[in-house]
Amino acid sequence: MQCGDPFVGRALSLIRRDIANLHSVDQCATLVGASRSKLERRVRSALGRTVHDIMQSARVDYAKRLLLETDIKLTDVASAAGFADGRMLSVVFARVCGESPSTFRRRIRLGDRG
Repeated sequence: MQCGDPFVGRALSLIRRDIANLHSVDQCATLVGASRSKLERRVRSALGRTVHDIMQSARVDYAKRLLLETDIKLTDVASAAGFADGRMLSVVFARVCGESPSTFRRRIRLGDRG
């Protein structure tokens, strides 16, 4: 995803590169050199989404990759992807994907990549 706004571009790059270590929108804004409100305004204007939503999507995408490529426990997937705990991973994952992380892992392992 390309963006002409330098703050938005830096935020997207940071989120893609280091989502597991980003704990808040405030932290992301600080690291890209903007106030939270400035970053939120610019991201919403450029992408029509909130920074938090983009961060959650990146966490879920990373969790999916870990579920596909490893056998680590869900609590470890949650931690590695930057979720507070396994319960939060399950709640967010189900909201975004329509199924639990364990159901996703089982379904993929049975060959249904849909």
